[in-house]
Amino acid sequence: QMLDSAPLASRAGFLQLGEEAWRQGERLGRSNARGDQTQWVIQPLSIGIEQQNRESWSVHLNMALERHPPTWARRFVRAFEDAFRALCVHPTAGVHCDYPHDFY
Repeated sequence: QMLDSAPLASRAGFLQLGEEAWRQGERLGRSNARGDQTQWVIQPLSIGIEQQNRESWSVHLNMALERHPPTWARRFVRAFEDAFRALCVHPTAGVHCDYPHDFY
């Protein structure tokens, strides 16, 4: 989802929010605490990478518990972090690395 191409000054200080910010609907007046039950997700796995400004990015991961249990999710997040770090620091590094011996 691309940002609006209009200059910032033309938006009266308003910024476009990414789709992930509204995935669960309006939250005004409702608690942000999670309950004991997991929430239903629209897709088994969705990944959104958004740029907030020149130096700030966010990664949104939304995954179904039945298909992606916590152990899988931890390994996925660690592999994603390692791959992104390698892309930025060592772009010619190999893509498959072992997990550290003390990783969960």
